[in-house]
Amino acid sequence: MLMGMLVAAFVSILPTAAGADDQSCFYTSKTGEGSAMFFDDCGAVTAEGDLELTPEHLENVAYDNDGLACVGFSAEQTYLLHESGHSHQVLWYDNWCDYFEEGLTRGVAKEKIVFVDKKLEVKVETDFEWAGHFSGGFALVCNGPFAREQHGEHFFTRGGSCGMIDKDGTLVVPAEHPLENIDVIRNLLEAQRN
Repeated sequence: MLMGMLVAAFVSILPTAAGADDQSCFYTSKTGEGSAMFFDDCGAVTAEGDLELTPEHLENVAYDNDGLACVGFSAEQTYLLHESGHSHQVLWYDNWCDYFEEGLTRGVAKEKIVFVDKKLEVKVETDFEWAGHFSGGFALVCNGPFAREQHGEHFFTRGGSCGMIDKDGTLVVPAEHPLENIDVIRNLLEAQRN
């Protein structure tokens, strides 16, 4: 089930160029009664890729029970913001910041996938352009090139060179299989585990 969802969940992670001027953004607002709202002149993403909100918007952000808030300028510039002020770029998933699975979510650093915890500390680094969530201690990882196909409102991804990593970031199934051969990758992982 999870592997099937991974094919549909592929997103581009290359960050867009950020300007120095304050940009419009969205986040869950204290004044919005739990709803995501759009705002003008929020702040910007620095040339280093850091999220900088204006003091007014920083004060208005509503954090969840883990002290996290999703703040986005676009699908390519989506960040988790910790109430401590620390932020990390994460993947866009289902119209919001990516979710946590096995205590980790997918982030971006230097145009590669990393996995961060709820303190937004990088726990697993990869050399891959895309990854699925961890499931049973393993995550699907891929490098392109990819082809995207649209079916209705959903996009499906094909191609690439995919394998599996463990939570140490060790490649346990070589990244040499196209994404559409997910069953082959899964079977190779099972064979190694037995």
